[in-house]
Amino acid sequence: MGIVQRIKQLISKRASPGNIANPPSWLTDFFTGGVSLSGLHITEDDMLKVSAVYACINLISNTIASLPFPVYERKERGRARARDHYLYNVLQYEPNPEMTSFDFRKFMQYQLELFGNAYANIVRDSAGRVIEMWPIPAANVRPRRNSSNQKLVYDVSLPGGEFRTLLDYEILHLRGLGDGLLGYPPLKYAREIAALALAAEGYGAEFFSNGAIASGIVEMPGKLSEEAKKRFEESFRQKYEGLSNKHRIMFLEEGLKFHQTTIPQDNAQFIETRKYQVEEVARFFGVPPHKIASLDRSTYSNIEHQSIEFVQDCIRPRAVNWEQAIHRQILRPTEKSKYYAEFLLDGLLRGDMASRAQYYQAGRNNGWLSANDIRELENMNPIPEEEGGDKYLVNGNMISIA
Repeated sequence: MGIVQRIKQLISKRASPGNIANPPSWLTDFFTGGVSLSGLHITEDDMLKVSAVYACINLISNTIASLPFPVYERKERGRARARDHYLYNVLQYEPNPEMTSFDFRKFMQYQLELFGNAYANIVRDSAGRVIEMWPIPAANVRPRRNSSNQKLVYDVSLPGGEFRTLLDYEILHLRGLGDGLLGYPPLKYAREIAALALAAEGYGAEFFSNGAIASGIVEMPGKLSEEAKKRFEESFRQKYEGLSNKHRIMFLEEGLKFHQTTIPQDNAQFIETRKYQVEEVARFFGVPPHKIASLDRSTYSNIEHQSIEFVQDCIRPRAVNWEQAIHRQILRPTEKSKYYAEFLLDGLLRGDMASRAQYYQAGRNNGWLSANDIRELENMNPIPEEEGGDKYLVNGNMISIA
């Protein structure tokens, strides 16, 4: 069975985040790093159970997967989309017969965010042109240097316990923050953040299901008889304990009095802890909190600028990581000076209609945007060249100072 068929088996066994097919012990130790200070043993499956972690990874992966990713050819003046280049279809539409470009990029980015590395097997034809790319679960790949020539090779753990060694030109390797050879797994460094968030969620479930926190204290002038005490405890549990019984009217007997109280301070701090953990997770992934529905500090006046910061500070570095890895590992040496792939981020940076109209007007009046440049940005059909759609115009009262 060929390597592609074995990789297909790996992908099918990787249907859920926690389903790694027999990961080697070195990988388990590397990614988990032991038990957290809260006493919880955190795996990558547990990591995704933290809603803020899932929201950040899903947001980043969806954004990278949904961006246009064309291949360009450098011209003597400017550039043009290289629609006839073999890589154009692979990156933009169909990396392999079983996946769309969106599926492929989303899986790769998810692996990169969770494991710090993402891998894909590159299939080439006899001329060295890429015809397919198949993602490989990061848990099944170990990069190392060949002892004889110090070049990078990748040991891939296949179903059935078999190992296959792939050379550098057979692998697309995206790295996160790391040492240049291997990206560091975020789970190893975010373990305490995730553990505290999971511990807070567990405490919250316990608090609301079994906490029985009354809104007051019951007082009696004398001492309750055993029978009265038993009757009161049974009645209280049935009528007032648990989330479904909150705010019910309490009936008291035998001189009992009710005194209003507030939520204990430690339980109030638990709520603040949960909010803080959302911010911590967002900070770890470089995501503005409002993008994962934490709107405490967002206002109408600053949310648009925060969205632009999300593109500039979170998405753009990841996009450049993809672009440079593809340039280094996929393009043939003779093509690198002529072709390149680039994510189109303009759509994410566009403001409201009024702001865009003002921007287009300035570009059109000052000669650095043509009518067709504007129509392309707005996803509109071009004006025919003979009708002046590609002309660049300037105001007639502008003259040279020389």
